Amino acid sequence: MEIIILKDYDSMCKYAARRIISLVNSKPDAVLGLATGRTMVGVYKELVDAFKRGEVDFSLVTTFNLDEYLGILPNDPVSFRYFMEEHLFKHINIPRENIHIPYSLANPPTKESEEYERKIKEAGGIDLQLLGIGRNGHIGFNEPTSSFSSRTRIKTLTEKTLKDNFPDGNGPKYAITMGLGTIMSAKEIMLLASGESKAEAIAKSIEGPVSTSTPASILQHHPKVAFIVDEKAASLLKNKAYYNWVWKNKERAESGHVYKKGLVRVETPSRICLFGEHQDYLNMPVIAAGINLTMDITAERLGEKKVDFYLSDFNTSKRFELNFPLKYDEERDYVKSAFNVLKREGVNIDWGVRASVSSTIPVNAGASSSSALVVGIIKLLLELANDKRKNSPKDIAEWGFKVEVAEFNEPGGKMDHYSCAYGGVLYLDFAKEIVEKLPVALSGFVLGHSLQPKDTKGTLRRAKEAQIEAIKKLKEMKPDFELGKNSFEEMEDFVKKLPKELRDYGEAAIKNRELTKKAKELLLSENFSEKELGKLLFEHHSILRDKLKLSTKVIDKMLSEAMKAGALGGKINGSGGGGTMFVYAPGREEWVKEAFEKMGKPAYILKIGEGTRAFYY
Repeated sequence: MEIIILKDYDSMCKYAARRIISLVNSKPDAVLGLATGRTMVGVYKELVDAFKRGEVDFSLVTTFNLDEYLGILPNDPVSFRYFMEEHLFKHINIPRENIHIPYSLANPPTKESEEYERKIKEAGGIDLQLLGIGRNGHIGFNEPTSSFSSRTRIKTLTEKTLKDNFPDGNGPKYAITMGLGTIMSAKEIMLLASGESKAEAIAKSIEGPVSTSTPASILQHHPKVAFIVDEKAASLLKNKAYYNWVWKNKERAESGHVYKKGLVRVETPSRICLFGEHQDYLNMPVIAAGINLTMDITAERLGEKKVDFYLSDFNTSKRFELNFPLKYDEERDYVKSAFNVLKREGVNIDWGVRASVSSTIPVNAGASSSSALVVGIIKLLLELANDKRKNSPKDIAEWGFKVEVAEFNEPGGKMDHYSCAYGGVLYLDFAKEIVEKLPVALSGFVLGHSLQPKDTKGTLRRAKEAQIEAIKKLKEMKPDFELGKNSFEEMEDFVKKLPKELRDYGEAAIKNRELTKKAKELLLSENFSEKELGKLLFEHHSILRDKLKLSTKVIDKMLSEAMKAGALGGKINGSGGGGTMFVYAPGREEWVKEAFEKMGKPAYILKIGEGTRAFYY
């Protein structure tokens, strides 16, 4: 339970609106439970102003109002529908069919109550319920003695509520309202209160016993509720100073101020390969993107030359003394390799490190967790050494390739390391030494994990060697052949003459390069089309599946289910043979995520992430 005490009504409204906007921006199809009353006027004004400034889009939002009077016309100025239209709905871009308010002339009203509950359930439940509070502690029209398990139903209003709402005594005596059980089913609740008249109700709701005599007191049992009140409404709280202290320090903790002074934290993104999968080791262009699944390393520099890396996800530690050159005691000893490579590159490492590594990246799943680890270690060591190259993503990426690939004679390329070091959407052409951050704002990607184990090394080696051999034979037949220039149309007859086992690999090498070119043109076009991007992604997947034999039945099924859920296209991610895949589903991310999870597969809604970066405490 959060108790947030703000200076005045305006501050309270601005804060509440920011939380609503944050939810809608992170989940465009959010389901909001809305309330009416004088307290809400300022909140809705802030939302309307933010919409007009282009800061929030309500086009996919669904709303359910808390309550409505019975027996009056829906367009009566007294009705809550009229209130919502005047203060919010007619000023924003919410579709009319997404607005739900109990029908004031329902006959019989009990049927309307049941139907309202059904609609809330069909919408997936309420993500955020907004509440006011009456002077007697009622929320919605759940007056004192209302059952804590009640659902949407008809209520007779108390004399106190009627007097507060209709001083002249001429108002509706009945209402249809969400029940306390309905309200408590919301994933998150925000209750707002302003003014001295609400102080007693707030004190009883927060600090009093949970009792039906104060309906709002049930909120003490909700796992995620925030009471947002101004100073006057908080005036009777006995523990006001404590609530302020908790709120202040909660903000500090969420801002990362709990760390011991002197610690350094390095955050490194993983990546998805949009186009050019299995092309970087052929020195062909690729388009990749850093994403918001990250490898985090928090560390401190030691005076003694000892290294202690704690891998929290595996509950294991790697410890050794710094006696260069370090001998590898694992097949892919990336921690020691990073120290060796940087030492050879002239980085002054005459100190030790104590570090903890954690990650949100699926491991051995084609999401470049190992590259993110390597790039993160390099960034960390450069920061601890205060080496001027710590701010050079190019140096970090090149050394990442040496640490992970060259040092162990692996078959991979540099795409992963550049994506982790630079972040953003990257066009990479290593043959021409081009590293270009594309000025595009992409979103709508969902990563799905097949949970199928991968043989990354074996898959890479097979695809790489076969494609290189096919290209070699094409050059023998056509000496002026260049993979980066000749089209498949020009080379089709030559591809048909390749040995049967190499034909698909030769075709894939040429067609994938052509797709990358088309994709870059589309991404930079003024006539960018989401549908066309989805189509190109699926075309790329088809080549990887049919020609390079990199997909699996499980991944193809996941892609099929995602398309049914509204995805526009997608592909396998990484070397293939299992692991992860991703789809492009702008505006349908939650539906696709749910489709994956129904299959028992972990799913992640992605955002384009920044390159590796350091934070000091």
